[in-house]
Amino acid sequence: MPTTLTHPEPFGIATVANDLQAAREFYTRLYPYPVTEGVFADIKYLSIMKDGVTLVNVFQRSEQNPIRNTIPILKVDSVEEHLRLIPSLGGKVIIPASICPCTNTSFALCADGEGNQFIIKEPTRS
Repeated sequence: MPTTLTHPEPFGIATVANDLQAAREFYTRLYPYPVTEGVFADIKYLSIMKDGVTLVNVFQRSEQNPIRNTIPILKVDSVEEHLRLIPSLGGKVIIPASICPCTNTSFALCADGEGNQFIIKEPTRS
């Protein structure tokens, strides 16, 4: 593992909602920026970003969605390098490295040793 691995930094939040339309109305008032909507792994979502930074991702609450609460999104230089580190720290990978449909960059859903979830994500590349 390279010794130059940088520490994750806050990069937004991911949350879940029963009613995506109500969530859209709430979050677009909170963050008045364009909304991207789509489907990832059969889960509907909306994403609000500003200047390539995720402010909030809202996923449809469903049985197939492993995200159950509001969780942090952490910016990392390399999802793959951090995925090698997380299990050695006692954490686990819930969704392995995948491509984010909004930014076309890599992300993964992980949990710490107590099951607290977080997403690691690479920033949008210029």
